[in-house]
Amino acid sequence: MIRIISALFETYQDAERAVSQLEAANIPNTDISLVTGDVEASNSFQRDVIAGTGAGAALGGAGGVLAGLALLAAPGVGQVVAAGWIAAALVGATMVAGATTGAVVGAGAGSAIGSLTEAGFPRAESHLYAESLRRGRSLVAARVADDREGEVRAIFAKFPSLDPSTVRSAYEAEGWTSK
Repeated sequence: MIRIISALFETYQDAERAVSQLEAANIPNTDISLVTGDVEASNSFQRDVIAGTGAGAALGGAGGVLAGLALLAAPGVGQVVAAGWIAAALVGATMVAGATTGAVVGAGAGSAIGSLTEAGFPRAESHLYAESLRRGRSLVAARVADDREGEVRAIFAKFPSLDPSTVRSAYEAEGWTSK
């Protein structure tokens, strides 16, 4: 059975490191996604890839999942940068091929919550992730067989990820609801 294993990160940098580790563990690029509300940090990464410096160069340049970063308008969230199967879910068939950097621009149809739910996340998680993206956080997800779940969770544990129930409680204390 295929499972979606996900982690929420405070920073884009931690999310990109998690993606690189997933790739190093031979998780297929088609089964890895990254979505971030931290558009500025991810734009900096794209500039590094183009220039061949910084994090982009350290992560192997323009290869892998991170090469396909897309600037998207996610309804209810705002601008996000995304790569992988979640990016496709956010924009559906309207995603257009971009320049040599792998950047694309699209206008999402429907809501980010609906798109995340359609991508396989439970509705409650979709609400939490959409709000987290709106607040500039980053989501990494991998679709893997049951026998690789522990491996993916161990990779995510190497980086400071956020506990979803703690994040939800903090948002709710501020008056946020998932309704």
